[in-house]
Amino acid sequence: MVNHQVKIDTWTASGDLSDQAYQNLNIWLTEPAYEAFRADISSLIEADDLDELEDAFRARIEFGTGGIRGKMGPGPNRINLRTIGEAAQALAQYVLKEGGPDAAAKGIAIAYDTRNKSDVFAREVASIVAANGLSTHIFEEPRATPELSFAVRELGAAAGVVISASHNPPRDNGFKAYWADGGQVVAPHDRAIIAEVSGIAEIKRTHFDTAMADGLIKAMPGSMDASYIKGTAICLSDDRDVRIVFSPLHGVGATSI
Repeated sequence: MVNHQVKIDTWTASGDLSDQAYQNLNIWLTEPAYEAFRADISSLIEADDLDELEDAFRARIEFGTGGIRGKMGPGPNRINLRTIGEAAQALAQYVLKEGGPDAAAKGIAIAYDTRNKSDVFAREVASIVAANGLSTHIFEEPRATPELSFAVRELGAAAGVVISASHNPPRDNGFKAYWADGGQVVAPHDRAIIAEVSGIAEIKRTHFDTAMADGLIKAMPGSMDASYIKGTAICLSDDRDVRIVFSPLHGVGATSI
């Protein structure tokens, strides 16, 4: 750790590492909330990977098209359990403030795709949403994003989340937020949610398995798939000669097909 600090100080003094990256690096290396990331950060420092350190720590990842997405790894400008957790906590707080008097009962629906760690991130989101007192429904297997939009409306949920980075490279992942209409979060909700992130003092969490057993987190109803297909499928009959080309979308479309 001492050698790491010497390196960081030297890089900052020489201008190879920005002051903002320096400040964030020291926070992530010293504060208890970031302890789980220290081994990965140490590996980057030992490898003298200045480009990665600068890019990962110089800024906070921000809401873009309906949420956050980007490369996975340690740092405030990466997708990891901390940044996913901050987004989930911010969304939960915002829904409770702006989702109406019955927002907690309406709750948040959660889905995830087949990307690396998507299931882990989804369980983290569910644990945080439930800990904030919101009803929580989660798909127990990967689903395509349109089914999450459908599920939000079908359940009458206050909001929804999909863990996915859409068409981004395989190294990426993301947190996509949806409002009660099933559409992606846009202005002014997106700016308001990121404002919530900046003011977070604590990320509330409950244990996922315990919350499932206690009914605080509920598995998405088994009927949701059938309802989705019934509501969205092309009507085929003997009168129509239709050929279908199916793109597996990295496996996430398997249930729908």
